Amino acid sequence: MSKKSHEKQIFQDVIYILLSVFVAYIAIRIGFVNEIVGLFNGYAVIGIFIAGMFFTSVFTTAPAMVLLGGFAMNNDILTVILVGALGAAVGDYFIFRFMRDRVADDIEYILHAAHEDRIKTIFHRRIFRWFVPLVGALIIASPLPDELGIAMLGISRTKSRNFVVISYVFNAVGIMVIALVATGIFGMGTISKQPKSDIFTFSFTAPTVEIVRGDRNKQQVIFTFDGGSGMQSGEQILAALSKHRVKGTFFLTGKFIEQNPLFVAEIAAAGHEIFNHTYDHPHLPTLTDEQITTELYEMNNLLVTTLASTTARDDKWNVASAVAPVDISVSNTSSRPYFRPPYGDRDDRVKEVAARYGYRCVYWTVDARDWEESTGETATNVTERIIGSLSSGNIYLMHLGDNITGQILDDVFTTIEGKGYKIVSLTEGL
Repeated sequence: MSKKSHEKQIFQDVIYILLSVFVAYIAIRIGFVNEIVGLFNGYAVIGIFIAGMFFTSVFTTAPAMVLLGGFAMNNDILTVILVGALGAAVGDYFIFRFMRDRVADDIEYILHAAHEDRIKTIFHRRIFRWFVPLVGALIIASPLPDELGIAMLGISRTKSRNFVVISYVFNAVGIMVIALVATGIFGMGTISKQPKSDIFTFSFTAPTVEIVRGDRNKQQVIFTFDGGSGMQSGEQILAALSKHRVKGTFFLTGKFIEQNPLFVAEIAAAGHEIFNHTYDHPHLPTLTDEQITTELYEMNNLLVTTLASTTARDDKWNVASAVAPVDISVSNTSSRPYFRPPYGDRDDRVKEVAARYGYRCVYWTVDARDWEESTGETATNVTERIIGSLSSGNIYLMHLGDNITGQILDDVFTTIEGKGYKIVSLTEGL
């Protein structure tokens, strides 16, 4: 290759690298990575594969770790490891082909042009050919950017078939560690990674990846009940849950707790789950970070103090003090509280602010639309909507403040159980 051609190739390589970094940066800034995984939330294997591909780059390693950790908490760990490693290996392979076929030539040309023949001869020594690939493989397995490890494998002229095996095995080891830490098997509370760019910080304690569906591998569904104002169906919901021996999941606002303290205590005493629906039911994206924090904290503070001061409370509740939201343990079933944004209105900023206080966003799979009663929605339509959409892992959204839910819930449960499905709480169904 001529000198002019070499210089042109080097210039192109630099442009490609800068362009890839810029695209990755923009993708993270606009939340594109999370949106992709959210898009395939009902098809976890695809999301895990994509997260694995993002696990390869310096600018996407951190969010990919969070996504893989989130998938590990909601899916089979072995699936996350095997599929995630496959995605990472595919991403690594594309980078490897570039590194091996072009970067090695670029480096040798630069050394030749600089008359550094002594350094150049190192590339052809036996120790270089086994030591450098080993270091590169270890880097691939670590949270360090794969580009560095792949570059070392590429420069050492590792064969493609050998590289694929090395990449898959060592990525699987790295993802296994992430999955085990995320699910608490190592007994560690959190794991975080902050890229050298110091732009992003992520935590496995409360991933910003929201929950929209439960475990699809089990024939079970989840019913959640939002309480923001009225409680027309409240007692009937509790009666249906009790009759069918189901643990329910309630998302309550602070104002609802203020207005119905004895009912809230009754929910707790029955062992149902209570999670955060903010204090005042606002549109969270319109609020400042401080206001969002206040909304979450005030609801939690009311829940803690209400249950601590109400004689109907169950002794299983860990509500000894009204401190930060992360200190509350709901019905002894989870140490990771969840929140549901009012109206389902949220964005990445809202989820990130909530994550700082230990909250993970819970959306829904099916909106029963019982809340549309005032606009003509009927009990028949709501029932058909629920039964017609029946699928493993579904999270159903229903409400305390309408009459329809109380009228149909017992029959809906009977029909669903008759079809072989189990009805479980949120923490049981993830």
